[in-house]
Amino acid sequence: MLRKFAFQMPEQNKTTGSRGEKVKIDKIKGLFGVYETEVETDKKAFMEAFKRRGVALYNIRYSKKRGSCTSSVTNRRKMCAISDNMCYNIKETGYKGKFALAVYAAKKSGLIVALALTCVFAAINDNRIGKIEFTGDGALLRKETETVLNAENVRVGEFFPDDMNELARKITSSSGKFEFVAVSKHGRTLSVDARAAAGKTLPLNEWKKRITSPCDGVVRRISRYSGTSLVSVGDAVKKGDVLIDGYFEKNGERYETESLGDVEIAVAEKYDYKTSGEGEEYRDRAKAVARERYEDKDVISVSAELTAPCVYTVTVTYVVIAD
Repeated sequence: MLRKFAFQMPEQNKTTGSRGEKVKIDKIKGLFGVYETEVETDKKAFMEAFKRRGVALYNIRYSKKRGSCTSSVTNRRKMCAISDNMCYNIKETGYKGKFALAVYAAKKSGLIVALALTCVFAAINDNRIGKIEFTGDGALLRKETETVLNAENVRVGEFFPDDMNELARKITSSSGKFEFVAVSKHGRTLSVDARAAAGKTLPLNEWKKRITSPCDGVVRRISRYSGTSLVSVGDAVKKGDVLIDGYFEKNGERYETESLGDVEIAVAEKYDYKTSGEGEEYRDRAKAVARERYEDKDVISVSAELTAPCVYTVTVTYVVIAD
């Protein structure tokens, strides 16, 4: 007779005890929990149950009496919910990853160390780029600037560069379009202030008048540096619709300017996939074929629904950038 087991946290969690601490650990990216089952494990059922809920498992090992794996601690709540519907007693037995030692120290040393750990995480987070802004002529020379930033691995989510002056020098020397560049840190924002070399800015008649949609879809993100946004996130757009127009208004007057920015559009495409059978295996195969078919696209989701005998309607959603 099968028994239903509850998800169990390590003993340290029970003694340190506060709900707040648990939530903090759940939010630490880069920290992985080590999980074990205490009964004989059905390998396929074990993997499929978590895969269906989008929980990635690593270092999966099986024996006759137990199974083990690691997964991001951000999946804790999902794993707890899944275990409620499985006949496995899943235990979190430890941690791995770059923050594992710090978490162990916090649990053993109490509130003071935990507070220090929180400060460390805050300091680490504060030293990562949350936003990149372009000022002065930086908006006009954004593409040239981003080419250098990407080559130097300077992007949102990465650590701030150690030498801002050296980065500014590299941007300046990358193109004859720059006369002066200054790079600075303001909170979690990396600011790139640029001045274009004489004669290198575009005359008014060569400005980009507007940014239009290259396809039908739904707006996911808008980054506008110059001009006026005519759409909002969540709006459905058609191919050719104006997204950012080349003007701005001030004191009731309208002035021409260049349209600068980019708009992220989600495009959903559907098609039918015929199979020789039905069930999870065939659904997964339909989704895998779709990912291969759209490998040149920036795919964000794939779904497959059985709509007729041995026919799955596949929906692929991918991103297109209008700039």
